[in-house]
Amino acid sequence: MESRVLQRLFPLLILKEDSRPAEISEYFSSLIGFIYLLADVGLGNKSLEEARSQGRAFHTALNRSRLFSEKSVPAAEAVMCVTDALGELGLIRYFVRPGLSERDQRNPDLSMLVGQASFTLSKIGMEEEVFQHPAANDCAYVFSHRAETDPFVTPEFFARDLWPLPGLYSADRGMLPGFEVIHDDWREALEKRRLGGVVASYNGFLRGIHLVQARNQEASKEVSVINNVTLNFSNGSSFTGPLAVGQTIKQSYEMAAETKKDDLRTKLEELVTQASKLAQVVEPEDRKNDVSTQLKTFVEEAKKEKPSKWALNVTSAGLLEAAKTVASLAEPVTTSVKAVLGLLNLGA
Repeated sequence: MESRVLQRLFPLLILKEDSRPAEISEYFSSLIGFIYLLADVGLGNKSLEEARSQGRAFHTALNRSRLFSEKSVPAAEAVMCVTDALGELGLIRYFVRPGLSERDQRNPDLSMLVGQASFTLSKIGMEEEVFQHPAANDCAYVFSHRAETDPFVTPEFFARDLWPLPGLYSADRGMLPGFEVIHDDWREALEKRRLGGVVASYNGFLRGIHLVQARNQEASKEVSVINNVTLNFSNGSSFTGPLAVGQTIKQSYEMAAETKKDDLRTKLEELVTQASKLAQVVEPEDRKNDVSTQLKTFVEEAKKEKPSKWALNVTSAGLLEAAKTVASLAEPVTTSVKAVLGLLNLGA
């Protein structure tokens, strides 16, 4: 349930004017990764022990409340409550309610997490019930289906609307007017910084996320699976594939979109579009990571005032080699890479 609560926190994280786009992008990329990690634990795809070290890493990555306005600090700190609990860092002491099972005592108090978010809403002009109601719906769903999957939840739990009726939101009716304004302001602040990919990821949460549950029910063994996600970018392109690969590609797109020179920005965005298609279909699985990593390094280097010819040649060679294995993309990727190198006077 913490995963669903954290998804709803996105529009409550109001940015400071001087927050740097690169840091904002890294923060939300980490938050998305953490949300999917929690979902995997809830589905039984990962044990708490497996997730523990990742929880500690996410605690470090998400400890950036300085990026957000004073009104949003409680929401940012709510995220830290969950990373602290998962990583067993012991930085926060929880008041344990009598009667809770030992398993529940190891988790952050859900009512405290919702309370932090509700308090943030109250500071920006909305009733606390707006946040409390969806969390209550989640709890009701879990208890009504508990016999089917205890102690885990099913993928259907995550596939439901993020802001469920009766109450706040539906695809047909939209959101309450006041809360829609909050959403619009948050989206506008990110798009102003050319971070439309973050907005697209949150928009994808609104109709629920579709995950895979892979457990051996008879032996009660937990196994890890790679949950695919779909990320939509502000230029109309998209990526469907492993989360880690998608997040790297999203960072590449956002870096490309922030490029000041119009001609270079256009060419880099086209390269990201073609390379994201390549990362979706290239095999084996490890090569998807290679493509996304090489793409990110290439875009990052190409933006520099004095890019390294060596770094660009190495990463472009990797992209071109991967593209040769997918006939339909060999020419588009090659053309896009050469177009960027041509602008930089570094012909392939």
